[in-house]
Amino acid sequence: MTSVAKAEFDSAFFEVKSTYIRLLASDSSARPSIPETRVTKDGLVSKVALDGDPECDRRKRKWKQKIGRCLGEQYLALEITGSRTTRQYQLVDFPDNYVFYVKQRAKNPKSWDAHLRGGGHDWPSPQQFVRHAAWIMAAISQRVVEEEKGQAEAKDIKVQEER
Repeated sequence: MTSVAKAEFDSAFFEVKSTYIRLLASDSSARPSIPETRVTKDGLVSKVALDGDPECDRRKRKWKQKIGRCLGEQYLALEITGSRTTRQYQLVDFPDNYVFYVKQRAKNPKSWDAHLRGGGHDWPSPQQFVRHAAWIMAAISQRVVEEEKGQAEAKDIKVQEER
């Protein structure tokens, strides 16, 4: 990999160490509620599993690999080197106050659907979350810059009014 300025990898919103991407910012201020295990009208059970459940942990690991790989290929490599990469990046963990869970299908108990919930959204696939993760990495930093710029402009206006 080519040498890149430290700021590209070590911002206040995300960091990349080796092939691991860590999101340091979150757009979710509170832990979201998740669906509960339920019994349908026909008596079928739809189970919800969280961290610690083997089915949940297996799928969560796959999601983090897919999200990291997509972020690395589609966003980081293009931004940093101007071309795609074959490096296999992996997301370290989901943003704060995000919950990953799997839900058993009532009509087919051998099938499970994975979801990531947080920031007011429920993503049923890692591919759908990738764009949001990229937004967290880029847009949050842009919003902070805009807020700081707005505060600086507000100070300029105040100084001008005092004259």
